[in-house]
Order: sequence, then structure tokens, then C-alpha cells
Amino acid sequence: MGKEEITLLARSGTDDPFKVTFTKDEDKLTITCTCPEGVHGEFCQHKFRVASNDIMVLQHPGQNSAMLSAHVWVIESPISDKLIKLLQLQGEEEQDEDAISKAEAEIGTAMREGTV
Repeated sequence: MGKEEITLLARSGTDDPFKVTFTKDEDKLTITCTCPEGVHGEFCQHKFRVASNDIMVLQHPGQNSAMLSAHVWVIESPISDKLIKLLQLQGEEEQDEDAISKAEAEIGTAMREGTV
């Protein structure tokens, strides 16, 4: 099928949104962001929230359909299991900050490299 790409605009602390780009190439999915953490390939809230289908992070509501398409790609990828694990860790009453940091780092790597 070849390479496909979806770019969404995520809210930032300024008027200039960050670009979160999903690139699907065969069975590989990478997710990048133009925020300071994202440009270094690290975990960032913009990638996490967009990949988790959080419409509140979108700059423009007209992107909902594209976000849903990107979310389907995430669900079909191994990244989804890592996102679920992080959400579970964050939802625990007594949060293990080391485990959360490790899960965030794993997600950052998976989103950057498209591997698990």
C-alpha cells in the first residue's frame, strides 16, 4: 500500500500549534511532534494524547475524522499495548513514578522508531 501520513495540529501554550504526524509504512507506525520533546524523539503529551484519541488536544475540531483514522492505526500497532499499560499505571491509586517514567520512555522509543 505504501507510505501514508496524517498530520494533526495539537494545542500548545501559544497561538502556534504543534504538528503531530502519524506515518504508516507497511506494518510500521511512527509518530512525531514538533514540540521541544517531540523533535528529540522523546515522549510528549501531544503524541500521547493524540494517539489516545483525546479530542481536547486538537487545535481545530474539524480534525476529528483524521484523528480517528490515526487512532485506528495506533490500535492496529504494538504501540497500543504500551499506551494501555501507561494509562493503567497512571490510574493506580499509588502511582509508581519509576514505572511510569519507564513506560513513557518505551512509548517514546516505539513512536520514534516504529518498533516495540
